[in-house]
Amino acid sequence: ILIYDTTLRDGEQMPGVVFSQKEKLHLAKMSADFGSAVLDLMPAVSRQEQKTAKAVLELGLPCEIMAATMLKKEHIDLAVACGFKKVILFTSVSDVHLQYKLQKTRHENLEHAVRYTTYAREQGLRVDFAAEDASRADSRYLLNFIHQLSPLIEYFLPCDTLGVLTPGKTYSLISFLKKESACNL
Repeated sequence: ILIYDTTLRDGEQMPGVVFSQKEKLHLAKMSADFGSAVLDLMPAVSRQEQKTAKAVLELGLPCEIMAATMLKKEHIDLAVACGFKKVILFTSVSDVHLQYKLQKTRHENLEHAVRYTTYAREQGLRVDFAAEDASRADSRYLLNFIHQLSPLIEYFLPCDTLGVLTPGKTYSLISFLKKESACNL
């Protein structure tokens, strides 16, 4: 079990919460001291976040620092320019998100994910992949998504974006994915 801390990114996704660079550096040190294996930031959101990401990378913390990166060439290139060695790419995988948020078919979404995961690897990056709203995705589509990406990624993170899973449903989903795929979850 690895502790994956998203505080420096997700922690700000609440009205009125904005961390200064000094606060983010302090939080990164505290998380590393606690034993987190991975911290992530999203440098593509602003120039200030790019500066903060570089400053966190320069701390030399004993954990992995990753860039949470949308499936866009310019965002992958920015992660490389900031000095990241690993990214976590993400896209939605539930039908409702595909229809209303991304306006893509399942096939288009998967093709897009494979294309930009391959591109990230070609840039020398190690890649993890987060599937937004995986808890509401069709299980066969999710499994196909994992199978297509698994040769290109280190870890696949099925996200419960809207918090709909109960402990029992979480156990069932993860058990199913582990049984049906060889990908690290």
